[in-house]
Amino acid sequence: MNIEVKGLDATLKKFERLASQSKGDIQGALNDFADRTSSDAKSNLQRNATSNEGKLSQAIQPFYGDLEAGVKVNINYAAYVEFGTRKMAAQYLGSLPNDWQNIANQYKGGNGGSIKGILYALRQWFIDRKIPKEKQFFIARKILTEGIKPKPYLFPAFRDNIPTLIKDIQAIFK
Repeated sequence: MNIEVKGLDATLKKFERLASQSKGDIQGALNDFADRTSSDAKSNLQRNATSNEGKLSQAIQPFYGDLEAGVKVNINYAAYVEFGTRKMAAQYLGSLPNDWQNIANQYKGGNGGSIKGILYALRQWFIDRKIPKEKQFFIARKILTEGIKPKPYLFPAFRDNIPTLIKDIQAIFK
């Protein structure tokens, strides 16, 4: 007994063409997601910041790849602003999904820390804000003992833009 399927080659070619066309549409949806998320993260930062976070805002940039897109924040203290530090971070991190907790844990320091180490880590931050040397020690000591309050900007932007990305991708395949 033989079964012959006629037109299978033509049907497969239609699927290949659809997949190729969809790839561009999906990349467009991903790029739009990255643009919206980047823009919203900058807005969140400006709304939640207690001081001028201009350099951090400038460091928030979308990136695009082959069937990927996202947001990168290329400044060394970005995660500390997002997640906070010490006991203040601990309170906030429990409210995040596990994958975001894992990201935050990458920036978690060891117990304690030295005043010299934190002064070095904050050097650029002090320079950006023109904080005089005589105040830097006291700020660093307070951060070491109390931590800094989280000012979430990227996670809320990501969370709020996911539903639109899902709708955009679903629309491509309707």
